[in-house]
Formats: sequence, structure tokens, C-alpha cells
Amino acid sequence: MAADVESGKHASEQVQAQLDREVELVRGAIRMVASGASTRVTVGGIRFGEAVIRICRPLATSADVVIEPIWGAEETGADVVVRQQRLREPRT
Repeated sequence: MAADVESGKHASEQVQAQLDREVELVRGAIRMVASGASTRVTVGGIRFGEAVIRICRPLATSADVVIEPIWGAEETGADVVVRQQRLREPRT
């Protein structure tokens, strides 16, 4: 029984670590687009797409960028697109 609990705890920690990595990747893409370094970034192979978007949406909204999922055919994950909400004036 204790082994099952320990195994479950380890699996939970792995899932949380994966979610944390994916959130940081999408946050980085949001910062890149918001800074003007890119007009669009796609982060591919996101395993926890729904949760990542829910967590990152407030940052995207405050940065004036849009995040959208592109779901795979088998719904085993998603790519997340981060793009400018509208065209910006060119920098001078």
C-alpha cells in the first residue's frame, strides 16, 4: 500500500513538473510576442493545453496578445499559438 501511495506521489510530481515547464514555455512566447520580437510564436506538443491556456490567459490578456490552441486529431495534446492581437505601428 505504501508503495502505491509513493508511486502515485511521484507520478503527481512528474505531472506538475511537466505542467510547470509547459507554462514557462508559453509565458516565454507571450513575452516574445508582447515585446515585438515576433508577431507570432507556436509552441508545439503541449500535453496539458487546456490547463496551460487557462493559467497563461491572464498574462496574455494583460500583454495584449492572443493565445489559441490548435488541437491534434487525437486530442492527445495541442500546439499553442501566441500572436499579436492587432498590427502595431512600426517602431521608429
